[in-house]
Amino acid sequence: IMYTSGTTGAPKGAMLSHGNLFSNLLQGKAWVPGLGDKPERMLAALPFFHAYGLTMNVTLAQFIGGELVILPKPDMSLIMQLMKKHTPTWVPGVPTLYERIVKAAEDQEIPIKGVRAAFSGASTLPSDTVNKWENYTGGLLVEGYGLTEVAAAAAVDFVDQSIGTVGPPMGGVTFRINDEGEICIKGDIVFHGYWNNPEATAEALEDGWYNTGDLGEIDDDGKLTITGRKKDLIVTAGGKNVSPGPMEDILRGHPLISQAMVVGDGKPFVGALITLDPDILKRWKLDHNIPENRSMDDIATDATLRAEVQDAVNKVNSTVSHAEGIKKFYILESDLTEDENELTPTMKVKRNVVAQRYASAIEHIYKR
Repeated sequence: IMYTSGTTGAPKGAMLSHGNLFSNLLQGKAWVPGLGDKPERMLAALPFFHAYGLTMNVTLAQFIGGELVILPKPDMSLIMQLMKKHTPTWVPGVPTLYERIVKAAEDQEIPIKGVRAAFSGASTLPSDTVNKWENYTGGLLVEGYGLTEVAAAAAVDFVDQSIGTVGPPMGGVTFRINDEGEICIKGDIVFHGYWNNPEATAEALEDGWYNTGDLGEIDDDGKLTITGRKKDLIVTAGGKNVSPGPMEDILRGHPLISQAMVVGDGKPFVGALITLDPDILKRWKLDHNIPENRSMDDIATDATLRAEVQDAVNKVNSTVSHAEGIKKFYILESDLTEDENELTPTMKVKRNVVAQRYASAIEHIYKR
């Protein structure tokens, strides 16, 4: 039984069989050319109690006879030390991990060689991170797609990479898009239901298909693109449906921005909560002759800083209609963290927790 991350509600216990896990391993090895043909060393930066971490860093490592370089805590300087000292050949992780490694490599002007491939999941991977990663490591950085309910992985864009898609379904897996635009998955990787939760099980499983709750599109090559999350949809007071996920991914692509959460459900317009990356902000202060001890509360109103964040907002707004565009944003005093129960282990924002905790900040966005 593995529990979901609980980004939109209480975590649910997904019942996975050994058959589910083994099917995922067989298809994953078959789908990734050369995996396990040479001695492999994996960077274990994902928690083992998460389906992605369990599959990549425990079962897959055992299956191919690979070594693990275990990261004891999510510390960026330690990651760089481990990368340089142990030269892992495979680096499974989430976009934030790769973005921070690339930033650190840029700052230190140190290439990280020996990485053959990295697999990103959990959220959308920015294209510039892909290009920079390949420049600094010489290896591929590819995007995949999966969920706890399918033993972690259902697709990976390894062959004929198309940046922006998560690739085609792995062997033995079938995708379809239902009438609501929702991604549905069928195959031996699909779980057996939620522990002691028949209502949620009945909603999720239908005639052998798993209704993922994710929204997506399948192109002519059979590759899947994730366009949003069904339960995350925001409906403004004017009745406009807004999918916040892609907008938040673009915001997080800005160097200064660490986390972002788009808001506006039942409100007259769309807004956003923003947190800043502490390390990048420290350098930004130095570049702009701002005292390092100047508080976040004070600097959040700085016109130059807000103009930089506005650039990221403008980039988002260029991808959506005027009604969907972000009209106002609020910079929070501190970053969101897993320790404070604001992020999942794979760095996804727990929307319900953040919305409750920062209700006054959201209300501030809508003050007249």
